[in-house]
Amino acid sequence: GTLPTYVTKTFSGKSRLYGLRYGLLGESPTVCQKVLSHLKDYCRERQIVSSLIPAGFKKLENMETLSVKTTVLLSLQNTKAKTWNSLRDKTRNMIRRGKRAGLTVECGFHNLHEFYEIYALHMRHIGVYLHSIRFFEQMERILKDRVELICAKKSGHVIAGTILLYGKSVASYPFQAQRIGYRHTAPVQLMNWYMMKHCIERQIPLLDMGESRVGSPVYQSKINFGGEPKELYYYSVHPLSRYCGKGSPRSSVPHNMRHSFGLKFVESVNWLVQRTPLGFSTRLSSWMKSKGRII
Repeated sequence: GTLPTYVTKTFSGKSRLYGLRYGLLGESPTVCQKVLSHLKDYCRERQIVSSLIPAGFKKLENMETLSVKTTVLLSLQNTKAKTWNSLRDKTRNMIRRGKRAGLTVECGFHNLHEFYEIYALHMRHIGVYLHSIRFFEQMERILKDRVELICAKKSGHVIAGTILLYGKSVASYPFQAQRIGYRHTAPVQLMNWYMMKHCIERQIPLLDMGESRVGSPVYQSKINFGGEPKELYYYSVHPLSRYCGKGSPRSSVPHNMRHSFGLKFVESVNWLVQRTPLGFSTRLSSWMKSKGRII
């Protein structure tokens, strides 16, 4: 069994531990239990105050589930033609709409700065802390051919972008954003189709389309592509971790601190992130992001 983790420091200097997505692996449920038992001792010895462990699709017996979320998995055919024919008529029409609107798709991190501006505005709009641009630059440098920035352009300008990560049998895109004013031109649907084609070229049979709230427009758009919802299980070796922040301004401190200095500090930062110029709010938001769940 194995469990890759990382530790971050809160603004008050306390340590939190996070596992990587699908990171808890074991030959049997008993092995997974042993790994988590060791982790509990590890956290206690090092005074780590909270933990969040994604266990993928594995539901562990005799382990209290911290939360259950839903991701959407898209199975791909072995050829582009078969995959295209497997799409719904409405989905194919949305992809064609993007082409008729004059959109083009371009790959490469030379578009990172344009994409990052769109990403920063989107994250600020939905109230979630964001990564610094250096995070994405390091991602390109370290992952090399395992990461790709795919952008949709209109008249030579980036209007939407996606960062696609390639695994051996699964690809995922944890970062995607578009300019709201161009939503009617269907840039996301066009980029999704290009991602699907790139996965087929690499013989990757699954595309993880990411977690979404069931019934939301984002969730429904993934289902329209033919994706299948799958439940993801999250665990903790800390009983109070259910109250700890998961990287967003609205949940960055434990529930029992809601009237403390910690909450007032987070609320003040959130107010600044929402209302100050983009350059300043981006730096402040990425600093706060580094204090919580990074990946």
